[in-house]
Amino acid sequence: MGAMKPDQHFSRKTPLNLRSVGLSFYAGRTRFESYVYALTLDATLSIREKTAFQIKIPYMYTSGDGWFLQGLGDISLAITHPLVERENYKISFTWGGKIPTSNGDRRWKNGLPLPMYYQPSLGSWDLVLGASYINSGWLLAVGYQQPFTQNQNQFAHEAWENTGREADVLVYPESRNLRRRADVMLRIEKNIRFSRLSLNAGLLPIYRFKQDRIESSETLARVDVLNSSGLALSLILGATYRFSVNSEMKVLFGDRLLERKFNPDGLSREQVFSASYFYNF
Repeated sequence: MGAMKPDQHFSRKTPLNLRSVGLSFYAGRTRFESYVYALTLDATLSIREKTAFQIKIPYMYTSGDGWFLQGLGDISLAITHPLVERENYKISFTWGGKIPTSNGDRRWKNGLPLPMYYQPSLGSWDLVLGASYINSGWLLAVGYQQPFTQNQNQFAHEAWENTGREADVLVYPESRNLRRRADVMLRIEKNIRFSRLSLNAGLLPIYRFKQDRIESSETLARVDVLNSSGLALSLILGATYRFSVNSEMKVLFGDRLLERKFNPDGLSREQVFSASYFYNF
């Protein structure tokens, strides 16, 4: 999002067009062999000469273990402005946030709560800040995401007792009234640019400094989710092909190298793939 997104355009000759609209398809596999799909409308508009406003609206579908859920995902908003522009590099800053589209507690057909891995929305209001340095060969970006609210997810193992699904449920971390903690990310990306084609490869470490917190289903007290903090690291590979100044196609593949032991927010992925088409105007 904004200054933190991969494979950003950089050219000494062709100025960046701040207006674009795109459609992206995303597929991700979790450690539990459930699959997350998203179709996302991604639009960027210029609100000042060099300032861009971005909005992303995803529609989510998740399936696995005989469960599935679909619905509108969290809406992302961002404003990006260049702080420094030189012939050989650019430094930009982004601020924005994520707006929840539900409370994070969509239920299965029998009315029982589902893990966060299946929820279309995280159920929290988030602040997002970021900055990037980009030149013809490298992109370095840093980002910070701070949830302000807890969600209302009620998933607890005991809710599924005597249903015949206990074995399926026990592998998922509990997330009752989840309070996610802040994340810091760093994107390190190498770019190889040709006239129409650009290739990129990079690392994406995301560090969570504190453990997530949930409400114990036994005592109703707030407790830390052990082993939910620390480093997650992914390898990212991507490519962009520009059909013209106005039209381009992007593909991206990500593979998990390191992961936290528990992710009650349901955000961990083993592999991801996305394909996007953008029209710039």
